[in-house]
Amino acid sequence: MSHKKAASTIIKEQAAQIEELQKKLKTAEDHKDMYYKSDSAKGQVIDEIHTMLDAVPNPPPRQSEPAEGSYRSASTLSLLARLTIFMSRKEAT
Repeated sequence: MSHKKAASTIIKEQAAQIEELQKKLKTAEDHKDMYYKSDSAKGQVIDEIHTMLDAVPNPPPRQSEPAEGSYRSASTLSLLARLTIFMSRKEAT
């Protein structure tokens, strides 16, 4: 003999599941927002350092220029690459 749950019991269980899923969704949204704010702040700091490098005499370029006749296009240099170029120029002088 099969025992069926009462409709009110099923509704209560589903309501509890919905509430649990809403909590998980809220937590995920909060984590996403926190990550976005953190990532935006880091990006702002990187942009500020690029701007400071642009202000020094003979600054390292933001983009590398392809060699003559190269099939490659110009590429953006990372902050680390630009800092390395800057430091190597200072060591050479």
